[in-house]
Amino acid sequence: MASLRHSAANTWLNVELVGNYLALAEHLGVRARAASVTIGRVAASADVWLDSLDTLPFDVGTLHELERVIRRSQELLRLA
Repeated sequence: MASLRHSAANTWLNVELVGNYLALAEHLGVRARAASVTIGRVAASADVWLDSLDTLPFDVGTLHELERVIRRSQELLRLA
């Protein structure tokens, strides 16, 4: 159950951060759509190095969790 709550909190935090990025962009005079496209590009750029995660000095379980978190964050950022 704690894991589920932790996951829900992370999802809310990621959605909140994306919303904050978009609000900041608009505050600075950047259209939300342009900021959204840029955020999406940043999220997509993680694909380039995801294949090399296994070079990091962590156990397999930690690497799988890291990949899962990165991919989930990418999904949320692409929703922006």
